[in-house]
Amino acid sequence: MKQEQVRLALIGYGGMGKTHIDNIHTMGNARVTDICTLDADAQPAIEELGARYYADYAQMLRESHADAVIVCTPTHLHADQVRQALLAGKHCICEKPLCLSAREATGLFNLAQSQGVHLYVAHVMLFWEEYMALTELVRSGRYGRVLDIALHRFSERPAWSSTSWLFEREKSGLIPFDLHIHDLYFLISLFGKPDIACVQHGGNVGVGYDEYLRVSYAYPGITAGAEASWYNAPLPFTMGFRVYFERAVVCFDGDNLVAYEQGGGERRLVWHEKKDALETSINVSPTSAYLHEMEHFVDCIAHGVPSDVVHPQQVIWTIEALEELTALLDAPGG
Repeated sequence: MKQEQVRLALIGYGGMGKTHIDNIHTMGNARVTDICTLDADAQPAIEELGARYYADYAQMLRESHADAVIVCTPTHLHADQVRQALLAGKHCICEKPLCLSAREATGLFNLAQSQGVHLYVAHVMLFWEEYMALTELVRSGRYGRVLDIALHRFSERPAWSSTSWLFEREKSGLIPFDLHIHDLYFLISLFGKPDIACVQHGGNVGVGYDEYLRVSYAYPGITAGAEASWYNAPLPFTMGFRVYFERAVVCFDGDNLVAYEQGGGERRLVWHEKKDALETSINVSPTSAYLHEMEHFVDCIAHGVPSDVVHPQQVIWTIEALEELTALLDAPGG
């Protein structure tokens, strides 16, 4: 018997929304049936995709027969739009961050449970091949325990935001919630919620926000740190990590994943045979991570189960830690 396709409605037809649409188009078990955007000029392109165009989100929720809603709008709109989707009895996939408050995040997960639906948060690093490989190395103990881990994520000041919302703290949370969140959630997925040991931040005077951020986190027996930037310079987006295990150093430079093994030299690591990397509509190189992510969430929706990869408690811990970090950045002399 042929499995029915999971029907997906989407709000937000920007770079992230288009990236998800392109990936879903390659999947045989899902299709986008409805798209909501305030950009009326997008209606012909949306209808060409075979989806119904909506300018009003509430109307889409009333009329759509979709099984789930994907929220790809500016951060400050997430909580209300997710809440509306859950109250409409829809499963929901929300781009990170779910919201800017751990209390609000807890309420949304509780609402999903009371409505008998599932809320999934798109923390894509857990689906990125090299980060999946690192997760396996940590959990398997192949090179012993982790002694030190350093992650980085650098970017030119984002130019893709059509309005100024991304550079307003109350709307985006700035670098901590937009960029640093990726590496913090990854650390939490490996080691649990950390204490903040040290914070460095700064940038050009008068910009109105920190252009770079370095955070050291404290775990028992492990030193951990992460850097993030929105530089006022045309630095290509780059991310990576360096992890010192008891018997190896494992490095990812954005292209190659290499283990320098104790007494064994250099070894290229391959997580598994990668799928064809798809172009993105954001400032990220072609990757299959967003496809892995969407395949996982669609499979969860089809079977009516929670994600066993992205866990609600870890989402909440991440937002709690980011709230603590933001308070430290705001403190006099912070």
